[in-house]
Order: sequence, then C-alpha cells, then structure tokens
Amino acid sequence: MATGCLKPDSGTIVLGDGTKTLEEFFATGKCGYVPQVDLIWNEATVEHHLNFALQVRGIDRESAKDHLDAVIDGLGLRIHLHKKAKALSGGYKRKLCLAIAIVGAPEVLFLDEVSTGMDPGARSSLWSILKPKHRKVPLPAILLSTHYMDEAEYLSNTIGILVDGNLVTAGSIDTLSEKHCTFNIIEANLDITADLDASIELLLSKLPEGVELSEAVNKQVTFKVPRNASVSQAQELGILFNTMEANKEAAHVVYYSCSRMSLEQIFMEQCKEQFNSPHAK
Repeated sequence: MATGCLKPDSGTIVLGDGTKTLEEFFATGKCGYVPQVDLIWNEATVEHHLNFALQVRGIDRESAKDHLDAVIDGLGLRIHLHKKAKALSGGYKRKLCLAIAIVGAPEVLFLDEVSTGMDPGARSSLWSILKPKHRKVPLPAILLSTHYMDEAEYLSNTIGILVDGNLVTAGSIDTLSEKHCTFNIIEANLDITADLDASIELLLSKLPEGVELSEAVNKQVTFKVPRNASVSQAQELGILFNTMEANKEAAHVVYYSCSRMSLEQIFMEQCKEQFNSPHAK
C-alpha cells in the first residue's frame, strides 16, 4: 500500500511532509522501490535500464553523470553495463533493481528483501551503499524488509518484528534488547583434557540461579542465564564475566564470551510466544 501497488481500504499513509498524495510523490521521482521479484527486461542491457530510469524521472544523463557513476561503481555494475539483464546472476539482478530505484537520489526507498540471492561480499557492498560511512548527500528514508538479522541490525535505526503478518514489537536494537531479552548467553570452550561433565557441573553451581545448559558439543558449552530485572544489563554481564573469570581455571575453560540475546534470538522467542499463545490459529 505504501508503494501504491495496493489501494488501502481505510487509513492514511503519509510520505514526506504529508502535502502530496502517494501518486504525486512517486510521480515526482522522490520514491524508489525494489520489490521481491526482479522487475527488469531480459533483453535490455544494464545501461539501457539505468538510462530509462533517469528518463522516467526526467533527469538528463549528462547532468547526473557523477551521481550515476557513483551508483554504478558502488554496486559493481560497470563491468556488466553492456550485458543483457538475462545474462546477470541472481545477485547482480538484485543490484540492478536497486540501482534503478536509487538513481535520481529519491527521498524515500522501499526495499523488499533486496539482498536475496547475494553472497556475503555482495551484501556487504550493498550495505555500504545504503549506509555509507562518509555521507556526501542526505540519505533517503528507507523501509526495508529482510530475513537477515545482521542486515536489520546493521542498517536500521528502528526495527519492527512481524509474526504471522502482525507487528508484535518495534524499537531500536537497544530498546528491543531491554524489553525482550529474557536471558543472557555464555559460550565457553573447554580444554581438550577437561572432564566435560565435571566442568559443566562446576559452572552450573557457580552461575546465577536458574541457569540452564543449552548445548554441549565436544568441548564447547552454551548456557542460558535468566535476566535479573533488579540490575542493569551492563551490571549483569559484568557479574557473569567476574563469575566466569573466577572459575575459569577450575573448570578448564580456555576462552568464553558473555552476551545478551541476539536480534535473531529475540525474533525466535517472539515467534514462539505468538505460536504458543491460546489465540494462535
């Protein structure tokens, strides 16, 4: 609905300063959209796609040369400029779709699973385009949907979690962590000569009440420690570090880490809560 593909049954969607309708906002070239499917022409080259995108927005190629070159080089498309779209890999097709959306420097970007099909290196270069370290021009407002939790955490100021089509929570990563982090994680690697059962038993006896052994594979163990609401997260992690350090030698721990729940773990816990609720379908 926000992209104009569906007509809302009711309600209002506000873009920009709210003085223009959705149709007017898109018509002025101030919105860019990358849908889940690749909306490209198989027989047209990469260069033809980008020239067409500029023409649709009423932008002369020569006047936008520096901007266009930055988009092409930033997404690694220069070596593919004269290739037909059908000859591109899945990852480069997604890059082409993004390039089409961002030429002309729109004020708002809608990105639906934009990094699907990209390898880790390509995703990293994509992130550098969407969130550059050195900003030479104002960045657009971006509404991004993704299944990659690291992508959401790196790119987003505000994260919303959708479960079964419903927005169950939203906020910054720190807000979500403070609100939904129900346990902390301790991961430890034991010495190869360690007695696994004895080391686990010792750590369970020293860590805070309610601690659970989550996983034990070879000499790697993971514990889940319930949150203590009476202290801050920083203080709580400090207590866990002190406990592990004090018992490191006796438990034959080579190295360890203490951390709060990751965004992915928060997401999984939200899914469990929704599907285990009495109102779940």
